[in-house]
Amino acid sequence: MFFNTRALAWIKEFTNRRGDTAEWLFVLPGGKRLEYAAVPKWFARIRARAGLLKKVTPHILRHTMATTLLFNGCPIGFIKELLGHDNLETTCQYYLGVDKQAAKEAHRKYLSF
Repeated sequence: MFFNTRALAWIKEFTNRRGDTAEWLFVLPGGKRLEYAAVPKWFARIRARAGLLKKVTPHILRHTMATTLLFNGCPIGFIKELLGHDNLETTCQYYLGVDKQAAKEAHRKYLSF
């Protein structure tokens, strides 16, 4: 996992305020680990409490991170590693064709005579 200094500081703050000794970062009341299958429900509850109308899921956050990295010039190989993909082809399939408008603009700019 990759965490910058700011993220590590917030994780430390979070675990200090939590006040338990569970080894897991995300725990349910009683110290039980938050299971993977429960995460979408957890996101839905938090989204509702925050009053967000737009659907926010772990997958959408993951996709947003990857596209932001790509649009900011991050090499696709690094994005592959951050996403944990085994094959570069998988990353390319999902992220190299995301900006259709930019592709149209490049077509107009470089193929106009």
